[in-house]
Amino acid sequence: MKTASFGVKLFLKTGRTKEDGTAPIYARIRIDRDSKMEITANKWIPPIFWNDKGKVIKHPDAKQINKHLEAFVSKINNAYSQLYIAQQEITLEAI
Repeated sequence: MKTASFGVKLFLKTGRTKEDGTAPIYARIRIDRDSKMEITANKWIPPIFWNDKGKVIKHPDAKQINKHLEAFVSKINNAYSQLYIAQQEITLEAI
């Protein structure tokens, strides 16, 4: 089953900032225009180290965190690709 659009965007959920000043990194998955889901990437950073391109910058662990985020997004994209290739229904729950 084909879908009109699919996308993954990383963002910092600043509304859940801890007392230590760190906020969680989330992925927003969209299928078509009306289906979206947010899931945690299990990483927390101070907002000052986040940029709008979905990368951690100028942080002592930036390289390690960015690799984790790349692997995280890759898993999501691979799940979508496998469903698409198998011509299965593509839903947020399936991904």
